[in-house]
Amino acid sequence: MEGEQSTIQAIRGSQEGRILYLGLALIGALLVVVLFFLVIDPPVARTLVFAFFAHSMGGRAAGIGLCIATDYGRIFTIAYNFYIELALVFVSYASFVLTLKHYINFKYLSIAVKNAEKKAHKHEKIISRFGWAGLFIFVMVPFPLTGPVLGSFMGYLIKMKMRSIFSAVFSGTLAAIVMWTYFFSYLDKGLHIFKYVFAVIIAFVVIFSFKSLKGWFTKEIQD
Repeated sequence: MEGEQSTIQAIRGSQEGRILYLGLALIGALLVVVLFFLVIDPPVARTLVFAFFAHSMGGRAAGIGLCIATDYGRIFTIAYNFYIELALVFVSYASFVLTLKHYINFKYLSIAVKNAEKKAHKHEKIISRFGWAGLFIFVMVPFPLTGPVLGSFMGYLIKMKMRSIFSAVFSGTLAAIVMWTYFFSYLDKGLHIFKYVFAVIIAFVVIFSFKSLKGWFTKEIQD
């Protein structure tokens, strides 16, 4: 019991612990907003929830496309999806570091952290060579496994300062979100069947991503 209390105190006193609480606070605030709209405007609440899960499971393109397909403006789409990234990166980065430092020791999370660490090490040399700019580009480009969460892990592994990690990750993320938003807005205006086609694509992406994500928490990948 004393050991658990000392661990909790150590987490609270660490930078990563404060970042974890900040990320959880952002998610909690979003939950409050969803519940508010569930009472006064259920369609808005549904969009917030679906976009959050589409973004979390299928990547930023899925979340952004869903917002555009449901006729939400560019400003809302950019702001909301950036907010989601803030929450996801803060929680994921803090959990990653605290697990590596053995402050957190959950079986499935430990498996996921080991898998993420292996993936991050594959790109480590390139990022360490170019530093901040390399991490910015890595996060911004729309290739598989180049998202902000993995980018923040790599920043930690190459011993970048936390301020540099988050500035590179969130700058790259914002740039990518803006580009995706304008790209999908263009498609939405030019293709009348965009909403229907994109709905099918999102369904496949989210289902595939869920299976892949589940594997990350249950089975350690081989080198």
